[in-house]
Amino acid sequence: MTSGTVFANRKLSFKKIIMAIWEEITAAKGMAALHLNRKLNVQYKAAYVLLQKLREAVGLRRDAIKLHGTVQIDGKLHGSYRTMSQVTASLRSADDLHQ
Repeated sequence: MTSGTVFANRKLSFKKIIMAIWEEITAAKGMAALHLNRKLNVQYKAAYVLLQKLREAVGLRRDAIKLHGTVQIDGKLHGSYRTMSQVTASLRSADDLHQ
């Protein structure tokens, strides 16, 4: 199932890889390796390498994926932080949508 992917020749169980993917995509600000190593009960190095492989897999597909139609983006942050003015503007636009 993992042959030909960045997860080929893995030492972690498939279940732990799926759990790591779930933890990464549901975390608002991404996932730290230290947090993942506690959640999965694996060594820090294994958690770090797994997160790097996840990010590599996403990066390899990013250019090939084109979004179509209405696209909704939730509060996921990537590579930056939000200033207070950005948060306030986001809250105002959300209020406008609900009126």
